[in-house]
Amino acid sequence: MESQQTGEPSSSEAPKKKRKLAPASDKYTKLEDKCDFRTLLKDIRSGRGLPTLKDATDILSAFQTLRQFDTTEEFEVLEDDVLVTNINRSLVALGNLINDIVAHDGSVVASASKADVADCLRNLLVSLLESTLPLAPRHSILPKVTNHLMSSIIRNIILGFHPLSQRIFISLSGSTAKRTKTDIRPNLLRTLKDLLDCLRRIKERSRDIREFIILETAKEIARQWSIKPPPENQHSRHVLAERISCKDSLWYHCSVLHIALGNLSRPSSKEDNDGIVSSIAVDALAALPCLIEERKPADQLAKGMVLGVLEKAWLNGLHTSS
Repeated sequence: MESQQTGEPSSSEAPKKKRKLAPASDKYTKLEDKCDFRTLLKDIRSGRGLPTLKDATDILSAFQTLRQFDTTEEFEVLEDDVLVTNINRSLVALGNLINDIVAHDGSVVASASKADVADCLRNLLVSLLESTLPLAPRHSILPKVTNHLMSSIIRNIILGFHPLSQRIFISLSGSTAKRTKTDIRPNLLRTLKDLLDCLRRIKERSRDIREFIILETAKEIARQWSIKPPPENQHSRHVLAERISCKDSLWYHCSVLHIALGNLSRPSSKEDNDGIVSSIAVDALAALPCLIEERKPADQLAKGMVLGVLEKAWLNGLHTSS
């Protein structure tokens, strides 16, 4: 009786064996095995190359591999292609993560956690570029990773603003009028800003990337405002939500343009495009005010936002070619 009150086991009861906890490192054995640098180096020399990332979360293994590149004496024997391949596969994995948090259905990320995941994604992207691009001191490897940076990261963010705006405002048109609680558009906008700030800090030329952002954003604005609007006599909540979401996403796209036009360096005489992308971007921006005016009644607020971008493009030398 006394043993039961004090919580001590009685003499007739066998003492319970304490479960032995596995060391925390065992949980990550598989990850560390994939990232063992000497194993990776052996595979590279044998012609196997870098392993393919299975999903977006596997990017951490690529980061660990990259971190070891500048801490080993054997890094000097590696070709730039090894470093570039690992950066590119990391960018693709981050791009898949962007698509996942933007997606409305089938996302593995809970809606309430998407803002935190977007912030984590931004930190990973900046960390990736700051820690790897300077590893090739003889010449810049940014041109070799630019395509993946544009297609996997930048384009996915630019294309994500409008569907996210639609989701927020169309949710108000339902009978329950339940607003989407999580808005990751500010997080994505900051990702682009921090990306360009990072390239400036490590003294990488980013004019071609900025021109790509301007051109892609102008094309996306034109695509959205070229869609024939519903008849004026339709004033349903759903139609109103569509119109508001179009104007709301325009604000974010114009914010992207202002960010890209800031600190715009003059084109280098060594660049191969000879101002072609810059000229196309100027033409795409110049066509936007007329496109917005074609909607009746003309949206003066939307037109004013676009004219503000055109003014900044002119003052900051987007029209200037080498």
